[in-house]
Amino acid sequence: MKAEPTVFHEKLNEWNSEYRYVKFVVDDDQDVVVDIDLPLDLHVGVFQVESFMSMVGVGLQVIEEVYPSS
Repeated sequence: MKAEPTVFHEKLNEWNSEYRYVKFVVDDDQDVVVDIDLPLDLHVGVFQVESFMSMVGVGLQVIEEVYPSS
């Protein structure tokens, strides 16, 4: 069952205001896309793997919260 477009967009807006570093958008096929801010910043010219992996973890945690497995 599909949600009404207004309710659907309200929910996406709610999530966007609730979570930092993650943005929920709808693509051209009307699929929800989750954009996760991943820091690719260099510190003294060296890629910071720990920072990158931490943000991947944050993104996955948000996805688990908004889309529970059961």
